[in-house]
Amino acid sequence: MTKEKFINIYQSAYVFDDVDDSNLIEVIGKKKTESEWDDFKDSVIIDLEADSCNIYQIFTYDNYSSLIYMQEINQEQLLLMQSLGKAYGIPPALDCYDGLGCPFVDEHVGYFDVEYDLEKINCILSAFALALTSYEIDELDVEYLLNNFESDYRIYSNYTDDIRFGYRMLLGSDYSSVLERFFKIW
Repeated sequence: MTKEKFINIYQSAYVFDDVDDSNLIEVIGKKKTESEWDDFKDSVIIDLEADSCNIYQIFTYDNYSSLIYMQEINQEQLLLMQSLGKAYGIPPALDCYDGLGCPFVDEHVGYFDVEYDLEKINCILSAFALALTSYEIDELDVEYLLNNFESDYRIYSNYTDDIRFGYRMLLGSDYSSVLERFFKIW
């Protein structure tokens, strides 16, 4: 399917950011009326291939990020995975793109090798629209995540443990300020 044909089919329901000539499409919102739309928290990428397409959102992990920042990204990723799985009925997949020398790693959450079945694509885009416009869903469903994404949830739990351990190490047993303790170490 060509990019132009795809956009023509879905332009009545979604807002696209069509910036280059590649086969990538960025969906940035769902239309309410011709001039109003609900902005997504982040864009959804549609990668058009010859026989199928990939529909996903990108999460970037910087090599030099703090544990707290990485935990926040991981939590957003888990919330999206949970929301997509519940809305679409099929848990999304996770794909990783390593920049090979770049100081970051991208993880793609979504559905890959989706055949050009308009009903299926519409259901997936609706699940993304629901997940990326509903701001009140901010709580992890631990049972759902353990049943569907156990290893990803365990990584999130490890961040919490590592942050607590690091804080206890900096604080030390004498309850001095973290700043004073930090300079005593060095």
